[in-house]
Amino acid sequence: MKIVLLGKNGQVGSNILKKNKDYLFNLFSFSRRELDISNFQDFESKINIIKPDVIVNATAYNFVDLAEENETEAFKVNQDALDFISTFCNKLNIPLIHISTDFVFDGNSSQPYKEDDKVNPLNIYGKSKVGGEDVIKKNLDKHIIIRTSWVFSEIGSNFLKTILKLLETKKSISIVNNQIGSPTSANSISDIIMKILKIYSNNKSLKWGTYHFSGYPYCSWYEFANEISSQYLKFSGSLNCASLVPIDSNSYNSKALRPKNSRLNCSKINKIFGFKQDDWKESLNIIIRNIYEK
Repeated sequence: MKIVLLGKNGQVGSNILKKNKDYLFNLFSFSRRELDISNFQDFESKINIIKPDVIVNATAYNFVDLAEENETEAFKVNQDALDFISTFCNKLNIPLIHISTDFVFDGNSSQPYKEDDKVNPLNIYGKSKVGGEDVIKKNLDKHIIIRTSWVFSEIGSNFLKTILKLLETKKSISIVNNQIGSPTSANSISDIIMKILKIYSNNKSLKWGTYHFSGYPYCSWYEFANEISSQYLKFSGSLNCASLVPIDSNSYNSKALRPKNSRLNCSKINKIFGFKQDDWKESLNIIIRNIYEK
């Protein structure tokens, strides 16, 4: 089965590349530099040559604060490009697997969000991702949208990498303690995608639609940072680790508003595919051990 992967250098994309050594799909992978999804002519010419069976979109404009100042660019990548890609996929009958975000919700619910709950993003990034979801749903029946949250890995820019750096360079770190969600390893997301691709390869059909997948248990950013700090100390042996100070989100200087409740209800993906939520603490342990034992 021929698969086109967009965003091969990102957190999820790089993990998909690693996992394909076990799956052995005929994988054609592209970075943003190699294939700019907002360059429609370039995209169409390259994909027409490959004629893939499935396209996996693991690329996005995901700079949440910068999006407040770069609204045009955020919508260009997260919505307009997906409008073209999903229309293109529909014309050639190519299924699309796309990664979305918990930021499509406003966080005002007292419960974990289900797939059919009303979206109401608080920031430009979230609005652009909703726009991308909407055009995919409008243009293409054969799609899988996976909403996830708080993605972390050994590579790229993410909360884990930021905290590890600050633990080594600061005396004190202020961390928001009133925003609750689910840290999710990029490895676990890529594992889900590869398993979905395997099912499609075997059956030539899927239960199309939107699914939530994130790590477990739920926690605050402060609790996430505390776990990072504890595991950092265990593997690094540092005696000069920065202390963590819990603060309210109103005290945190951020350009973009963020939902206070980012918890995702992942029962649907478990019911349909049998996929259970990943224990993010175990994944974190593996990643930090890999970093400090190299």
